[in-house]
Amino acid sequence: MSLAHLKDRDRRQKVARAFEVRRFIVPGIEADRISSRGGCLDVGRELLELSHQMKAEGLRLGWHNGGAELVPIAARERPIDLLLESVPELEWECDLGWLASAGVDPAAELRTNGRRITALHMRDVSGPEGDPKQKGGADIGSGVLEWKAIRASLNQTRVDLLVMEHDHAQDVSGFLNRSIDFLDGWMTSAAIA
Repeated sequence: MSLAHLKDRDRRQKVARAFEVRRFIVPGIEADRISSRGGCLDVGRELLELSHQMKAEGLRLGWHNGGAELVPIAARERPIDLLLESVPELEWECDLGWLASAGVDPAAELRTNGRRITALHMRDVSGPEGDPKQKGGADIGSGVLEWKAIRASLNQTRVDLLVMEHDHAQDVSGFLNRSIDFLDGWMTSAAIA
């Protein structure tokens, strides 16, 4: 649910009741709003106020990263880090594909910020040899991500939700079947609480 929609108390409570959900994840925000330290801190203040309201309602607030949250705005300072620092209760739906695309080691990120990561956005990246029609996407397990290392780092997270995605799958059914087959084996050997 968008940040604007989540800030509407009546709307979020209606959605929470209708769909029996307790966690809402902001899918991201306009990149220009988090392109500076000041912008990140402003968004952080909005999220902090919202998280207090939602906690009082028994709801959890999360954030899904895109690429903009991973672009450093100062030496070693990323928007995602500023948002997490600003909002102690903010959960992170960590998008593995965006991490890899930004040159970040997903397994290392899970180890570093694992206590904040409660959902994994399972997305693989094809690399330069991939099908141009897939626009950089790949079936989960067939791209460049190091899934064995990611699995080994899961025990340092609080992940209780996995979300599959491929924005440009040419064969959606095939993507789902192949990715589910891969994840079935992957999950069997993973220790997700």
